[in-house]
Amino acid sequence: MRVTVNGQERDLAAGSSVRDLLLGDREPVGHVVVEVNREYLPRDQYGVRLREGDRVEIIHPAFGG
Repeated sequence: MRVTVNGQERDLAAGSSVRDLLLGDREPVGHVVVEVNREYLPRDQYGVRLREGDRVEIIHPAFGG
C-alpha cells in the first residue's frame, strides 16, 4: 500500500501499523510525535493499522535551553 510519510510517498506492506513504520525506520518510538491524517496519535495507539493513502507525519521534538 502507498502512504505519505513526511511528504514522501512510501510503499508499505498491507496491514502495517504506525509502530511497524517506526520500527522499520529505526525511529525511537518513545521519542517522536506522530500525526496520521493531521490528527495527533497518542503513543498507546501506535498499533493502529495504516490504510492506503494515509498521510503520516513523524515529528522529532527539539530539546534545549
